[in-house]
Amino acid sequence: MSILNWLPWYTVPLALLGFALPAFLLFKQLSNASERSRLLKVGVAAQAEIVRLWETGVQINNQPQVGFELRVTPPSGPPYVTQTTMVISTLQIPRVQPGARVDVRLDPQQPTKVAIIL
Repeated sequence: MSILNWLPWYTVPLALLGFALPAFLLFKQLSNASERSRLLKVGVAAQAEIVRLWETGVQINNQPQVGFELRVTPPSGPPYVTQTTMVISTLQIPRVQPGARVDVRLDPQQPTKVAIIL
């Protein structure tokens, strides 16, 4: 008797989904972290005001990932609005409320990509 004879037809797709979805989420999180590291190294310093923030529903090590809408004031050029996400400590939540000013680093090629410095 083959193992495939007694496995229900849905076992293999569920097993693949059980491996593929977490692997995809891990890859996405790691790519976001590497992009943030790159921006912190080569980014242009600027100031931003937090316009709004929201929960993304993702937690890493019991720390929430938060979405930010920022009004960025670059060193040259007019202010503009952009969005980014970041995992923050629950202790930092009072510091990142709407209206707060934060330091950011801008991507020189794509200024809408920003990394918040807390």
